[in-house]
Amino acid sequence: PPPPPPPPPPPPAPRPPQPQPPAICGKLLRNTAVANADLGSHPAKSVAACCQLCESNAACKVWAWHAEAPKTVPDCHLHTLQGDIHPLEGCYSGVMNRTAVAI
Repeated sequence: PPPPPPPPPPPPAPRPPQPQPPAICGKLLRNTAVANADLGSHPAKSVAACCQLCESNAACKVWAWHAEAPKTVPDCHLHTLQGDIHPLEGCYSGVMNRTAVAI
């Protein structure tokens, strides 16, 4: 008899909308924003670019990439650790891991 057909391939895993930011950016918090303790906001094309803005500011401990707003280039908000983390659909945030070593 002929061999049985091969099993179907597994369904593809859902992909994040952006590449994972570097380790120093901390764990990516999807649909999460930060309120208060602002250090400023800047245009950023990706979560990694937003994290880099935070990394370049020694006072920045938490970042939030606001992709939920219909803009050409989303805003990146930088915060101190006193920022309040809250749910917001379409926003991506991270708490900096300043002890991480870039590879």
